[in-house]
Amino acid sequence: MNDEYTLRHLLFSFHPSNDREKEIFNVNVDQNTLKRMIDELDNNIYYLGGQLKLSYDDKVSMDLFDKVREINKQRELDYGGPCNSWEAQSIRFHDQELQKTKPIFQKYLQIMEERKSSTLS
Repeated sequence: MNDEYTLRHLLFSFHPSNDREKEIFNVNVDQNTLKRMIDELDNNIYYLGGQLKLSYDDKVSMDLFDKVREINKQRELDYGGPCNSWEAQSIRFHDQELQKTKPIFQKYLQIMEERKSSTLS
């Protein structure tokens, strides 16, 4: 199976392969967040933003961030705001992690698209 563009590829197989890719990937990419994403995988599952369940084989896309925002909006409508300070802190933590994860996905997708176009040329 071709696993390019999957969470598995991003977390375990992907490495910037030249100076240009290293330059792209190292800008605005929090390496601690990337490591935490790997460490937090539980039974091959990662929860993007603490909300959206992703498996190793799910495709990486920026649309996933829209889905997380929609889930968060709907949960707030259904349940209201946080019921205590621990829940409020958890929401803040996952929102911050989501913001740190976004550049990782963006840079990964940018590099993968550049690789794809260079092989087509």
